[in-house]
Amino acid sequence: MQKFGVIIFDLDSTLVKLEGLDWLAGQTGKGNRLRPLTIKSMNGELDFHQAMVVKMRAISPSYSDLVKLGKKYCDSVVKDAREVIDVLHYLGKQVWLLTGNFQPAVGILGKFLGIPDKRIICNKIIFDKNGNYIGFDDESPLAYNGGKAVMIKRLIRKHRGERIVLAGDGLTDLEAKHAVDLFIGYGGVIERNNVRSNSDFYIDSESMFPLLDLVLTKTEKKF
Repeated sequence: MQKFGVIIFDLDSTLVKLEGLDWLAGQTGKGNRLRPLTIKSMNGELDFHQAMVVKMRAISPSYSDLVKLGKKYCDSVVKDAREVIDVLHYLGKQVWLLTGNFQPAVGILGKFLGIPDKRIICNKIIFDKNGNYIGFDDESPLAYNGGKAVMIKRLIRKHRGERIVLAGDGLTDLEAKHAVDLFIGYGGVIERNNVRSNSDFYIDSESMFPLLDLVLTKTEKKF
């Protein structure tokens, strides 16, 4: 087995047990109306950008809302994820966080998991001087289907010689399969049939520990 040097994780329903925008929608009483958009976009039944525009317009999250979401993320980490990331770091792996969600929520979770800001790639949100929502970067690849593959090639593939793993739960992750050396579907929070069917490997347990067995060499497993 060849060594993998870069491990990329999706965030919502992969490292944490919730979908961040759906949680924010629930805080404003709009969860039941907006949650179906997430389900359809993650299953490939609805254009991701279309779903994002509708949800962000309805939620209009402030800076403080995203701070609250970041704290919620830290309380909702999937079983053993923090320990798995600690092991990967101990073995000298580059651990990245790649998500369509926003700062500061993503950075708060990254800090909790020991993932530095320089290895976090996420969508960009725009606030006014009082922290109120104005909009999000409509030109970012991460606001569209296929965007994760674009960002992997643009920002992570520059580490030539390092073999790359991507782990995620949804269609936007599966779309990036061709940009990495190994794609691991994660169904510990939500199982999506199209992801299960097309992953190189699939984790259907709540625990993230099986990932180590898939990405570490025999020598590394002796750590």
